[in-house]
Formats: sequence, structure tokens, C-alpha cells
Amino acid sequence: MNKLTYKLIFTLCITSILFISSCTNRGLKKKYPVLGREPIKDVFVCEDHSEVLTEWAKRGFRDITVIHVDAHDDLGFIDEGKIKGIKKLIDEKNWQELEKERDRGAKGLYTLANFLYAAAHTGIVKKVYWVMPFDFFLHAGGGEKLRNFLKIGGGSLMNPLEVEAMKMEFGCLTGTLKGIDVSICGPETLPRIGIPVVLDIDTDFFPTYSLERNWTKLQGIKAFFDALYNRNIMLRYVDITYSVNKGYLKPIHRWLVDVIKDILQKPDIIKQPSPPELWAFLDVVDYALIAGKPGEGEKTLKEALKKYPENLSIRAYDAYYSLVYRGDYDSALKKAVKLCKEDKRYYYLLPFLGKVIKDSKYPERAEPFYKQALELVPDNFYFNREYGRYLLKVKRYDEAMVYLKKAVSLEDDMYVWLRLGDAAYEAGRKKEAAGFYERALLEYDPLVGINLSKENGRSIKRMMEYFRSKGRDDLAQKAGMILLTEGGRLR
Repeated sequence: MNKLTYKLIFTLCITSILFISSCTNRGLKKKYPVLGREPIKDVFVCEDHSEVLTEWAKRGFRDITVIHVDAHDDLGFIDEGKIKGIKKLIDEKNWQELEKERDRGAKGLYTLANFLYAAAHTGIVKKVYWVMPFDFFLHAGGGEKLRNFLKIGGGSLMNPLEVEAMKMEFGCLTGTLKGIDVSICGPETLPRIGIPVVLDIDTDFFPTYSLERNWTKLQGIKAFFDALYNRNIMLRYVDITYSVNKGYLKPIHRWLVDVIKDILQKPDIIKQPSPPELWAFLDVVDYALIAGKPGEGEKTLKEALKKYPENLSIRAYDAYYSLVYRGDYDSALKKAVKLCKEDKRYYYLLPFLGKVIKDSKYPERAEPFYKQALELVPDNFYFNREYGRYLLKVKRYDEAMVYLKKAVSLEDDMYVWLRLGDAAYEAGRKKEAAGFYERALLEYDPLVGINLSKENGRSIKRMMEYFRSKGRDDLAQKAGMILLTEGGRLR
């Protein structure tokens, strides 16, 4: 063959490859809806973020790319034995048992704090884009500030050397964390991704995202979707989590999920000059709380109640306003109980209001809210734990231990063991306290870390001193190492 023939054959090959590639890309775009252009019909809504692991496994997802929109990374460490247990249940398609193993503390296989780690290490997830709500990427030097944030515990416990090795690429801090390919960015810096992805949204992202930028919730949601609409993201599927359970999202913010779902299914809705009336009411009532404008909030709430008297979100705000602005504890309790009995999804409103009172000048007035919550759901870990913490605060130590023991029987939790130790210690039963503290030390995993808050730090220092005085140097040393190694972490 002469040179001309070779050139002709080469040109035909290249043309064929480009044609096939073009057809493949067009096929992808036809098969998968593009965020902002087409309605997203495949939306899974759940209460706890850990639920999506089972959902992803059921759908047969393998090596997927996930855009993880969350205030938390959910990449907490899981030991190899538990990973094998999770993979076994997935391989067996034993979905019922897989669900039973979530959010049980040390007794279970995984939690809402580490389900994404489990998904990555069982082959479901290949790449994670963690879209965080913090404003690191809006300022010069944001990459270095983010590295420091991660090193001192802004996410789950991470290896500082792995964090240091991450590089800024296309607006993301990118590298390998815990054996997972991770890129960390904000909505404004999320790069274009040329393959279909799973959009994984935890609603607790939006309160922080909006607050960091001094926006209302609706302004934050609109800005988020405006940013993502410009990325031409092809979506395989979307999940949205409430995260009200255990206090990650305030129960008065449940309406945000409805807004997000509506925008996904009707993408043009945020292109309108003004939001739907109900959304506008909720947004004003909510922002009035943040801005300290009770008059404006009360006026809008009154109008909203008149137009939407049965709306659960508006009624939840009414109960909250009764407490924080009107000082009417009885009315707040009555409204909250009525709402909870009508819709169990609002059960967490009662301990939420109780916690607001517990941290006020009159903590004793919180008790009816906790008791009503436990009357409705006596076997709820969070309700028992929070009531136990309340009783500990008001120095009713023996009663506190009853509810804290109930909580730890439902979910094996290191922090509850610490609170049990505190209650027994304050009651003067130091030997009993030592047993609880020792159990807390047993639960501590240096690869997971600990939330070394002022409360937990005080407990660990107390146990260290007690064990040292009793000649239990092994336990005293372990407690001391926690204080030494965890003391610089951000919590």
C-alpha cells in the first residue's frame, strides 16, 4: 500500500471511533436525565442516611461515582471483619438483615457516620465527590485551610499524611483517603463530570450552607441548584435524607426535603421570579428566628396559619414560636403533642423543644417534653439518652442511670457509657462509675476517634485520675492517651 492508502485507512478509522463515541455519549444523555434540564423521577427519600447503603446494593450499583452533598463525610472507619459481614449480606441479597445491622452502635455493622466507607470498601462506590457546605473554596488559600480543618477533625478521623498529600485539582481538594478516591469541593467548584452519577443529598447540608453565606434557606437551596445546573450532570438516581433522627436536622426543617424533591422533579420552579407562596412563608418564619426578628416572624406565621392551617411544617414552627418567643410552655407542649400524634414523623419535635429548654434559664421545665416523647416511643435510643442527660443535668443521678442504661441496651454507644460513669460518680458510687468508664474505654477505637467535647473531656480526665489513684495504671494511661492524641481535634 502507498502512503495515500495508509492515510485514507487511518482517517476512516479515526472517523469511525469518533462516530461511535458520539453515539455512545448521545445514548448516555438520552438514557440519563440531566439535572436542571429534565425532571428527575427516580428520587428515593429516607429518614436515616445509612438507609441508602441497602438501596444502592438492591439496585446492583457497582463502581459508581457519588456526589455526596453533606455536612459530614460519612467515611468513618469500619474494621475488616465488619466489612466482610456487610459484603456477605450484600452478596446473599439479605436486605432485611442488612437493614437490621445499621445504626446499632458497636453492636451493628455500620452507621450513618460510616455507611459511605462501607459502600466504597464493598465495591459499590468507586469515586466520591464530597460537596461540603463550608465556604473554604470561596476564599484565597481555601485548600490549605481545608487541609487544616480535616487534620484537626473537621470530618471523620483522617490520616494527616493522606490529607497533606491531597492536591487542588479543578476546584477540588483531591486524593486518596482511607483507600477511597475522594474529591472535596463546594457547589460552586464542583467540576463537570462526564459520566452518570448518583446524587446523594443529606438535608443537614443546607442550614449550614445558608448560614455560612448569610442566606435564607431558600436562597441557599436556589444557589446550590443554580451551581449544579451549570454542570450538565447526568443522574442515574437521587436520594434525599431527612437526618432528623439523632438531631442532625432540626424537625422544624423537614419542609426542606419537600422543596428539594419538588425542584428535582420540576427543575424550572427555581427559575421563576418568586417561590411558591407556602415556601416563602416557611422561609420568612425560619429566617426571622435566625435574624432575631420576632415581630416579622409572628406576623408571617399568623398569615401562614390562616392560609395553611393543616400544614405540618407551619404548625411545628407555631409550637416552636410558642416556646421561644411567647414563653408559653404549656401551649408549646400541647401543640407539639397534637402534631406528633397526627404524624409520627414529628416525634423528634418533643425532645428538640425539650433540649431548647434544658439549655435555658429554666431547665426543669423541659421534663414534660421528654416524658411525652418517651410515652409515644419508649424504646427510642435518642429519647432515652436525651432524657438521661437532662436528668443528669438537674442532678437526679439515679433516675438518669435508668434511662441511660435503657439507651445503651438499645445501641451500644461509648458516649452513653461515659454519661453513666458521670451519673454514678456524681452520686458518690465511684466503684460503679469505674465499671462504666472502663466499658467506655473498651468501646474507644483510635481509628474512629472521639468527640472530645468539654463534657467528654471532663469525664475522661476524671476516669484517668480515678484509675491512677486505684493503681489501674493501664486504664489511666489509656485515658491519658485519649486526652493527648484527641485534644487537638475540632469538635
